[in-house]
Amino acid sequence: MPRVARDAGASVGLRPSSRAISLDQLPSYLAGVHQPEYIQRLLAEAAVSAESPGSLASGDLYLSPGTPTGVGAALGTLLDAVDLAAARGRSPVPLAARDAARQHLLARSADVSPAPGPEGPAELAATFALVRPPGHHCTHAAPMGFCFFNNAVAAARHAFTRHGIEHIAIIDFDLHHGNGTQDLVVDINQKRALDPEAPPRLFFGSLHDIKSYPCELYDAAAIFSASICLMDHDHALWNVHLQPWADFGEFLGHYDGQYRALLTQAAHFLAGCPPDRSLIIVSAGFDAHELEYPSIQRQGRRLPAEFYYLFCRDLALLARAHTDGKMVFALEGGYSQGALANGLYSALAGLAGLGPDHATMAGPGRMARPSRPSDNP
Repeated sequence: MPRVARDAGASVGLRPSSRAISLDQLPSYLAGVHQPEYIQRLLAEAAVSAESPGSLASGDLYLSPGTPTGVGAALGTLLDAVDLAAARGRSPVPLAARDAARQHLLARSADVSPAPGPEGPAELAATFALVRPPGHHCTHAAPMGFCFFNNAVAAARHAFTRHGIEHIAIIDFDLHHGNGTQDLVVDINQKRALDPEAPPRLFFGSLHDIKSYPCELYDAAAIFSASICLMDHDHALWNVHLQPWADFGEFLGHYDGQYRALLTQAAHFLAGCPPDRSLIIVSAGFDAHELEYPSIQRQGRRLPAEFYYLFCRDLALLARAHTDGKMVFALEGGYSQGALANGLYSALAGLAGLGPDHATMAGPGRMARPSRPSDNP
């Protein structure tokens, strides 16, 4: 964080959040996201459990009496991030700046100059909640994959109830499919179809490895769920699978083809609502980074560090074009210090509109030289 703040100047800052959701407040803040019975059962398990919860066991959950405090602090920090982005995004982005952002999104990644810099009301109103535990695997009543509550959907509900934001695009990049978020989005959009006054309308787009958890054990339902693309019948889902790459040129081909297509679908979704009532929420995972632990990267996808710079640079364009710059990030996966530090630096450099010389902590990286097979470690 100090490194990217130094390189980006005043456009990036770090602030602590003292907001925490107490045990008695959790059910109200999570209403419409998780079943009340599930919330109470989880709190009861935490009060007596020293490690793996008996009735909620999935092999990757660890509870203690301090867990509710942790999840309450994470949720409170994320809601702070939503409130801050909503407050900073109240000034409309000028029409010319929106059009310029849309044109940049249509260009090849190698041809895109840095995102338009802060210009008065066109400043990007982006916040990044550095929180744990993650949330994108948790369904309405089933915790899994280190996730107890679904942070992204809780943030979407808060944006709707507190700020009147009706169109919310949830974009998830992580080694693993955000299966819990997708299940909740499907349920919410189905309710919206039956009652237009009920919840917000949501888009869910995920970029993940189809061979990793929760698809690792060849569960057909999980695999099909992580592969569906549907933009009709009141649903808005778009799943993209990470691809292997032999050199940086091949990676850029994947990026300009399949990866950016996810943002194109999000743009189609957001085009249906005024920017002042639209928001982007990003579930940001860094466990697909090439510096992640080999024990996590069992399938060897290893995204180059430059991916996070490019994708977040394009997310900034998407926000300028469709949400008056409003965008909220929540940390998901990422376990090695190398993956987290380098991935976060590249992501924030892209958001801040820094040039390709800052695509990685080490400098321009592969964006400054011809690709070659040895580029993939």
